[in-house]
Amino acid sequence: MRRRLAHLRRNTAGNIATFFALSAMGLTLMVGLAIDINRYVSVRNQVQEALDAAALGAAASRAQTVKELKAVSDPYLEANLKTGQLIDGWKTGTQYVDGKIVRVTFKGGVKPIFAGLAGVKQFDINALSEATRGVAQKIETVLVLDNTWSMSEKDSRSIKRIDALKTSASLLVNELMATESDEVSIGVVPYADYVNVGVANRKAPWISVPDDYVQERTCTTKTTYSGGTPYPCTTVRDGVSETGTCYKDQVVKTVTVPPYACNVSYKWFGCVYSRNVGTTRLNDQSPATPYKGFLTTGQSCLNAVSPLSKSKSSVLNAIKNLVINVGGYKPETHIPSGLIWGINLLSPTAPFQEAGAYDPANRTPRKILVLMTDGVNTLRYRSSDGAHVATNKANELAATDADFGSICTYAKSNKIEVFTVGLNVPTQNGRNLLRTCATDSDHAFLAEDSAALEAAFRDIARSIGVVRLIK
Repeated sequence: MRRRLAHLRRNTAGNIATFFALSAMGLTLMVGLAIDINRYVSVRNQVQEALDAAALGAAASRAQTVKELKAVSDPYLEANLKTGQLIDGWKTGTQYVDGKIVRVTFKGGVKPIFAGLAGVKQFDINALSEATRGVAQKIETVLVLDNTWSMSEKDSRSIKRIDALKTSASLLVNELMATESDEVSIGVVPYADYVNVGVANRKAPWISVPDDYVQERTCTTKTTYSGGTPYPCTTVRDGVSETGTCYKDQVVKTVTVPPYACNVSYKWFGCVYSRNVGTTRLNDQSPATPYKGFLTTGQSCLNAVSPLSKSKSSVLNAIKNLVINVGGYKPETHIPSGLIWGINLLSPTAPFQEAGAYDPANRTPRKILVLMTDGVNTLRYRSSDGAHVATNKANELAATDADFGSICTYAKSNKIEVFTVGLNVPTQNGRNLLRTCATDSDHAFLAEDSAALEAAFRDIARSIGVVRLIK
């Protein structure tokens, strides 16, 4: 027996075949596992790409609720998750985090082929993608908003233009200032006949305002109007036709009365003329040249400008409180004054100095001006004092349009990104001016009603905001 066993130990014939047979099974399992892992990695990458596309698509949309976001993200998932290698029963989800981040998730698995021989039932895939609607750099934006009398008109849905503007501008603010962590500052410049720089700035070094005063007068006559035949008559103010009552053959009587005080009070409401030294009205290169505040007996400008602010509530309140008239004061349109004050808010120099320095690349900070109007210029610039005077002369209005164009050119020379929005602009020339003023054709919007105006401001917000993957 000992001799037989020793013989078997010394006899190696067939060992290689036996070893190969035993090794082949292990090698086959290793190759199979490698194939399974490769399939798993491929499917996992497909899933991640689908989630990324869904998150980016939803973040770039106008959707504001989880339901709306899901309606946008689901088609991306359905189109990109059609793989037979996923085990049935996989699930996806869409969430909206902090009103800013769109999160899309996936939970499922891949069924192995070879690893199943070792008892592995599936390779799990738990993935997510997050896209943010926030901004990627410091942004300074000024909204130059028309609050002239023509904004009192209504569209086909009986919505006043001024109300449509408030809604649309507020949407833009809410999207850009979704969270306080974003480096977003927004200012508001309402404009009409003039711009109101705020009575609190009366003693500022960049403005010259005379003292309020009372002109003492004594009157000795009174005039009365009586009789006459009434008839309907139409007046036009800032492009708005209004029908009222006029009288013909009316009796006008002036009688002498005992003397009485009929003093007239002149005060400053915050209104300023355009600068009238050379071309200083067209740029911000002469901060030492003061603006002139002028006194009136009644309102000659409306809401005051709101300098750049990071307070969303302050910006929204400035928009919410816009008015288009005070009593009988129904202002007309002088676009250049609104535009130059938009630049003044974005300028690092006086009058307002909340803004950062101009960046040749317009990145740190990124400066943006959004100009909105529903009309065309109806006033001319008077060089003697900088006042804005009503006119219907084509050459004088053309001069105002030229000032408008010059200010746009100056803004773009400083790399300010200019968006223009026109609402029912009545003339082709007016529409062309807005297109030319904008940075390019993609920055110019012409809306015909409140719905289109809202869409324009949403598009601007999406253009300003940077949608990007963060996870």
